[in-house]
Amino acid sequence: MNNDYELICRAVEQSVGYSPRTPKDFDRLSDDIFARLHQKVSPTTLKRLWGYVASDAVPRQSTLDLLAQFVGCDDYDAFCRQQEAAQPEAAQHVAARRRPHRPGAPRLSRAAAQLSRQ
Repeated sequence: MNNDYELICRAVEQSVGYSPRTPKDFDRLSDDIFARLHQKVSPTTLKRLWGYVASDAVPRQSTLDLLAQFVGCDDYDAFCRQQEAAQPEAAQHVAARRRPHRPGAPRLSRAAAQLSRQ
């Protein structure tokens, strides 16, 4: 699993009740996402995100947003804020993985901004 996005992957696994481990599992997960959101995420994209296939590719913001919506959040930033609130000790790690909406415009979480001021 790609450690950068492990929290969202774990949340998706918890939502569907299984951990994808085989190509058929990723096909099934793609179908589950489509059934719930009426949006397609390719099984190959999911394989890259879970680390099933080696890749240096960074997932698109739209993919992360869809996965966050799949687990009940408005978008990936909302998911990250939820994780920060639930696990304050992991706030800096989560904030570092949050992708900016605009290229070159990084956004720090409140917790990360406070840590950087210390």
